Amino acid sequence: MSKVALVGYSSYEVCQVKTALLRGFSYFGGIKSVFRNKNRILLKPNLLTGENIEKAVTTHPFLLRGIAEILLENDFICGYGDSPGFGSLETVAKKAGIYTPLKNLKIEMADFIGSQEVSYPKALYWKEKSRIPQHNYKYCIRCYCCQELCPHGAIQIKPSSIGKLLKNRSK
Repeated sequence: MSKVALVGYSSYEVCQVKTALLRGFSYFGGIKSVFRNKNRILLKPNLLTGENIEKAVTTHPFLLRGIAEILLENDFICGYGDSPGFGSLETVAKKAGIYTPLKNLKIEMADFIGSQEVSYPKALYWKEKSRIPQHNYKYCIRCYCCQELCPHGAIQIKPSSIGKLLKNRSK
C-alpha cells in the first residue's frame, strides 16, 4: 500500500515550503529513509509548456527550490528535467521561472533525449515510447500528479486519490 503525506502551507515562501516538505518526510522517517541507498535524485517538474508562474501549469519554482535545497543539505546529488511539448527544456524552464533558482543552486538540467519502449500494465494511460533522461539518476521525484503511474519509482499519487485524501482530512 502506498503512503501519502498531505501537508499544507499558507504561502510559497521557501522557508514555509521547506518546513512543510520536511514535515511530510518526517512521517516516513526522514528524507534519508525515503531515499535509502539512492544518491542521485531527478526532479521532474511538469514542464509541459513555458507558462508563467501565475498560470500554475508547472510546478512552482519555490517548491522545486525547497526540495532541491533539502536534497543538497542531505548530501544527495540532484538534477531536474522533462521533455516539454513545445520548445527546448532551457527555454521552457526560463519561462516557467525555475531555471535561475535551480541554476543558482548548481542543479544540473537533464534534457530527456531519445526514446525507449516501455510497458506498465497498471497505468491508467501509457505512451508506448517514453523519453529518457540523459543523466543516470537513481530515483525520480515527479513534482505533479498525472494520469499515469511511473515505472521508475516516481513519488506521485493518482488524481483520483487527492479528492479522497481531502475528503478524509475534513472528517
